[in-house]
Amino acid sequence: MGDVGLSANLCVGAFGNLDNEQIQNYAFQRAATLKPNDDAVHLNLANALNAAGRTDDAMREWQRTLVINPDSAVAHNNLGQVLGLRQRLADAIAEFERALAIDPRYADAHNNLAIALGAQGKIDEAIAHATTALALEPDHADAKNNLEVFLRMKKN
Repeated sequence: MGDVGLSANLCVGAFGNLDNEQIQNYAFQRAATLKPNDDAVHLNLANALNAAGRTDDAMREWQRTLVINPDSAVAHNNLGQVLGLRQRLADAIAEFERALAIDPRYADAHNNLAIALGAQGKIDEAIAHATTALALEPDHADAKNNLEVFLRMKKN
């Protein structure tokens, strides 16, 4: 985030009345204009837009990221999270599976896939992915909590 981070810092003086989120969004949008074929710039812009609650814009930027770099596991995972929140579970699962095909050791994608599978009632598969996430990152609090929930669901 070197050039983009520097741009955000320089914007503080020029746009003193804007909050940091607005400055960051401006910097990333400017960087995307200057470097339209840089997948990292579009990924960062998407993440900033998502953090600002602009999920439709974020989804478009993750999709642009994937046009530039179809092997961005992070973009697939992040897009899957928003799709899951919108109850588009089949689409979310497809994105998480794409992320894991690219990076099988991506604990967050395993955890997110577990959540989506659990929402579909596929508890055994959810347990398997939450367990994998914990094996990859033993301190992954979300995966630990999710695994506990899925195990309770299985008992009932």
